Amino acid sequence: MMQLLPAIANHPNVEFLKLAVPYGAFDNARYAPENTLQLKVIELTEVEEGTLRTWLEEDKRILGIKGTGKLKRVARRRLPPRVPDWTSEQLENAAQGCDLIYTFWPHHTDFPEVTKPIVCTFHDTTLFDFPEIMGASKTYLELEQSRVWVKRAARVVVPSFAIKANMVRIFGDYGASNVVINHAILPRDRHVEGKSDTDVLSKVPPRYIIFPAGTAVHKNQYMLLTAWARFQRRRECPLVFVGPHTDELNRDLASVTELWAWVRFVGLFARTGMQREKDFFALGYVNDADLMTLVKNAAGLIMPTLAEGGGSYPVEEALSLGVPVLCSDIPVMREHLAGRSAKIAWFDPESIDSMLKALNSFLDYYDEYKESAVRAMNDSRPTWDDIADQYVTVFAQVIGAEG
Repeated sequence: MMQLLPAIANHPNVEFLKLAVPYGAFDNARYAPENTLQLKVIELTEVEEGTLRTWLEEDKRILGIKGTGKLKRVARRRLPPRVPDWTSEQLENAAQGCDLIYTFWPHHTDFPEVTKPIVCTFHDTTLFDFPEIMGASKTYLELEQSRVWVKRAARVVVPSFAIKANMVRIFGDYGASNVVINHAILPRDRHVEGKSDTDVLSKVPPRYIIFPAGTAVHKNQYMLLTAWARFQRRRECPLVFVGPHTDELNRDLASVTELWAWVRFVGLFARTGMQREKDFFALGYVNDADLMTLVKNAAGLIMPTLAEGGGSYPVEEALSLGVPVLCSDIPVMREHLAGRSAKIAWFDPESIDSMLKALNSFLDYYDEYKESAVRAMNDSRPTWDDIADQYVTVFAQVIGAEG
């Protein structure tokens, strides 16, 4: 969002832009808008507590009585999706003088009861396709809330044709009118190297393959590690995990969290004999400067993801730095990389044999992959101004239709 906003604000057809954010959203300076950004920031007040909706959304028993949590979940599923939430009145006031409202991230939010037309972006369908991320009841609620957004929004934008197809599958004909505007492009200033707080390269081997990702199930860490355990050449080029909570992979049975997702990794390592800091390294969260240093110095980047929205930022970043890529052969990644000239080591993310074949080919023909990635550094890529121009075109169409 903070890459797109300046480009929209600076567009010649945009007179002014207001940014309405939840209370405390910019307490972390990392997410605050830049001082040079010419827009008015409106901070909405804190969510109203004690309402029927907030009470139902809490996974707590009624008066501590066993079994009543299930009753609340049933009631939550029957909650009318058009019940206005606490933001509607504030958003209506904030939108005074504006032609429309654009919602960058409509998830976990009720459709506001406002008079202005609304354009929103559905960045992916991962939450619907992987209900284990949030659990059944919360996923159901998200699906019902999203159904209202898709039906009532003046226009819905999606970042890829793959996601548009998924939206049609999930929401039927309402998804067919979605507008595709790509967004999986280089974040601003990623080419500019920052200063690392630590000597991060001392924490990894001289030659490695990096996997930068979070720990959500669709990132496919378990399948990757299962394949890695069978990869005979893994110590020739160990795997480096980077991302929030990935350092949990360093824990043993005595210290690992009780979460099933982490406990099974402990079991996998015990069964296969894989060793930390020999077969793989798990660094956890690192800052952006350290991340760029790690990616730039990697022999390759692997992305075994099962689902993405508009593509993969880490893949784009690696290719921009001349680092070759091994990648899931899924529709959205084929679409994302169609404009790239680099040779990609494709594999089926749900096949261990396919992963092993790609890994061995990658090392056998490494010079070829590397040279191709270096040449691809010069590939023409869209800018945020290009993306903003497409959004402003959509905004103008909606305003014209409403006018």
